[in-house]
Amino acid sequence: MNMKYIALTALLLFLLFACKDFKNTVDLPAPKPVAYGADSLRLSKDQYYDRVLGALVGSAIGDAMGASTEMWYRDDIRLRYGYILGHTPSVRDQSPEGPWGPNLSAGATTDDTRWKYLMVKYFDRYHTQMTPSNFAKFIGEYYESIAKTLADKDILSNPDAVDDKIEKLDWIKE
Repeated sequence: MNMKYIALTALLLFLLFACKDFKNTVDLPAPKPVAYGADSLRLSKDQYYDRVLGALVGSAIGDAMGASTEMWYRDDIRLRYGYILGHTPSVRDQSPEGPWGPNLSAGATTDDTRWKYLMVKYFDRYHTQMTPSNFAKFIGEYYESIAKTLADKDILSNPDAVDDKIEKLDWIKE
């Protein structure tokens, strides 16, 4: 068994027994049960917006923090970066299911954030008519709008711009 785990187990057992003082305990009242009815889950528009925005921003931050090592094994992360204390550059190939471009700077996001962005656009457009057929229509229109740009003669003179559009098509096909 790894010495770290033995030491950690011993420390936890020591803390468990050393800190267990039954004479000086404090009884905390249990929280009152909440009745989850129609009124208990109502939020104002501002509260709802704030919570959804917070979830999206928090998710994007988490995506940016993990983008450089997405889908890696822990040992590979340790070999490459050691113990990560902040954002790390995404030094890897671009892919539809990962970083949008090759070798991105620290804080870049992946397809996870791109999908959330696209979903927000869909919700904004179809908020009163969210159906599978409208979602399919929305995704199809997005795909077509990207595909049409490939026919633009100006874009053909710029291989990087063509690659960018093809990457977006690959991403949506994923």
